[in-house]
Amino acid sequence: MENEKLTENIVLNKKLESYKSDLHDYVAPQELTVTITLSEYRELLKENAVSKDKIEKLDNEKWKLKRQIDKLQEQVEYFESLMCKQDEIETTDNKDITEQE
Repeated sequence: MENEKLTENIVLNKKLESYKSDLHDYVAPQELTVTITLSEYRELLKENAVSKDKIEKLDNEKWKLKRQIDKLQEQVEYFESLMCKQDEIETTDNKDITEQE
């Protein structure tokens, strides 16, 4: 009975502590484990590194596209303001012509 409590405490400590714990090498009873070969482990590491590289490249591309969108949005706002000014000028000109008649 005491052995079961000790095992439960070890499992609980293992689950609650950080990855820096010495218990990460300990397999608790009823804990699911998987055995892989060294080449499989290396392949997993390689895939993880490749995925991180792809994510970083996509993040950089996303940032560049966002900057481009911001610049284009500024241009749109500038041209919209020019169009508004042009409309005001045309409206004023039309009023002057109407008043002259």
